[in-house]
Amino acid sequence: MDLDHALKYEKPLRLDDGLDNKKPKERYELWERNNRLSLLLIQQKITRSIRGAIPKCETAKEYLEALDKQFNPMEMCGSIMLELCVIRLISIGGVRQHIIKMRDLASQLKSFEMEPTEQFLVQLILNSLLAQYEAFKVSYNTHNEKWLVDELLFMCVQEESRLLISVLKEVSLMRILLACGIGGWDISPLKESEV
Repeated sequence: MDLDHALKYEKPLRLDDGLDNKKPKERYELWERNNRLSLLLIQQKITRSIRGAIPKCETAKEYLEALDKQFNPMEMCGSIMLELCVIRLISIGGVRQHIIKMRDLASQLKSFEMEPTEQFLVQLILNSLLAQYEAFKVSYNTHNEKWLVDELLFMCVQEESRLLISVLKEVSLMRILLACGIGGWDISPLKESEV
């Protein structure tokens, strides 16, 4: 299946002259099928809000041209850069997805010839981490060795695991203290299944 067939070639003429000439008819049907599939695929990958702003088009090529008219490439570049600079990790858990998203945003800048360097991206990622990662950031900054994004990803996932374990220990300790009535609270002991 050649989905870009409708983008590469112009729409062939449809011959309905009643002649038994199958070649042009097959060519037209192939182009029509590929155009329909290309149009559906493009529309499926575009968010609903953007889809509504694009006028109805008969061909995939016309649809892509209408999309180009709607968006200024430099506006897109600016919004990608802004998101890359202001994105923050919002909770412990999900640091892998957070770093992958930042790496994806940085790679989108390649098409605008504005790809950040590896070390700049590492610093952006470190700056986007929560306050719980401060000791980790200090440790990175005191080392002479600079990490690549892949190494930072691995280290952040390890740090996240350590942070999650410490949070779980704190929660367990608080439950034990509350169950013992320490602090003047008058609460009934927790059931074994809750501890």
